[in-house]
Amino acid sequence: GYLQIFREYVPKIVNISDAIITVSNFSKNDICSYFNIEEDKVFVTYLAPEEIYKPTDKDICFSVLKEKFNINYPFILYVGGFSLRKNLMRLIKAFSIVRQKYDIHLIIPGKLSRNFPDLYGLTNNLSLTNYIHFLSFVSNEDLLYLYNAAYLFVYPSLYEGFGLPPLEAMSCMCPAVVSNKTSLPEILQDSVLYIDPYCEEDIVEKIELLIQKPHLREYYSKKG
Repeated sequence: GYLQIFREYVPKIVNISDAIITVSNFSKNDICSYFNIEEDKVFVTYLAPEEIYKPTDKDICFSVLKEKFNINYPFILYVGGFSLRKNLMRLIKAFSIVRQKYDIHLIIPGKLSRNFPDLYGLTNNLSLTNYIHFLSFVSNEDLLYLYNAAYLFVYPSLYEGFGLPPLEAMSCMCPAVVSNKTSLPEILQDSVLYIDPYCEEDIVEKIELLIQKPHLREYYSKKG
């Protein structure tokens, strides 16, 4: 598979390269340490969200979402795929606790992968099938409406080389609750509310903090 090809070919490619471009200092350190290469051979070039992601009239966003997906309720948004490092099982468990206190939904767009049956099973076991919505594939334009209409964005990833979705959310002035691990603090700095993604209680606490405190939501939407 991919890992086998990576282990076989990438070290050879790295050795014959004059320079390597990567997306964060965190990734640079990983690359230098894994391949045992000099730091001055690796150059960091940050990514940026596409220009489509910008603040958009919330009424327009909600009317499009109502028509396309029948979304007419306050929701927390997660964007970023289904691999295990994205930590969605823990997010769903944390959401089940938040949901006991607050009338809010969780929306998870994206192409479903082999991890999906576990996520769907957990959602079912926690009696959350009416409150967690797996939207499957959505276009960039639909994502724009979701980011703008979301009550808050949550990104509990355990490992990121960069982490683009929080920047997309921030570009739409959506306040974000984000993992404090790997590259994310380097990229997002003080513009999001950080969580320990291994601690379910912390995820719950920070989501509830943003739900309870409108001035904090406002603060982080402007910071973003």
